[in-house]
Amino acid sequence: MKAIADMSLVELAARVTSHLEQHGIPVVLVGGGCVSVYSENRYQTSDLDFVERYHTRRQALRAF
Repeated sequence: MKAIADMSLVELAARVTSHLEQHGIPVVLVGGGCVSVYSENRYQTSDLDFVERYHTRRQALRAF
């Protein structure tokens, strides 16, 4: 697996999404990260924002 520091924004977003979904927390990329992906980096962001697709107990989220 590629080191996190060497991942592109798309690769990192996919890794985070995959990891959370493996633990029963389905999420969707939103905000600037989503714009960056769909604009082919014409808009740059320095963070990734995710929204839960379904309700997840806070206790489960705190584990991450």
